Amino acid sequence: MSAKTTLASALNVKPVTNLLEKEYRIVDGKRTLYPLLFETQQIDPAYESKSDMINYYYVSGDASGATFVVYSLQCRANDESKSMRIAQSVKTALNRVFSDGVYFRTEILQSIPEAQNAWNTPVEVKLFSGEHV
Repeated sequence: MSAKTTLASALNVKPVTNLLEKEYRIVDGKRTLYPLLFETQQIDPAYESKSDMINYYYVSGDASGATFVVYSLQCRANDESKSMRIAQSVKTALNRVFSDGVYFRTEILQSIPEAQNAWNTPVEVKLFSGEHV
């Protein structure tokens, strides 16, 4: 399983998704409730008015001979404390966890006020694989 797929699976757990806003999507003819969890650098304009979501994206890869990749997760909410709770749930779910041949390390960064009633708490996630785990 790829690091990207493993990260998506690791984030899609109830301690994380229970804190996120949900929306209905139709997949294979079925109406299903999904958390606002996106693999993208920019939020689609249709979601800009939403709160309580995570978007994540690839930042960098193999460095200094170590086999790891880095993703940046943006934990977004209407207020700083909720944004921090989402970030902490990510850290609890991922930090120092080994899953599907991938070892996760996380670091919560400084919360950022992006606009009035819009906060972002970034989480840096390093995924190690292969003989370096």
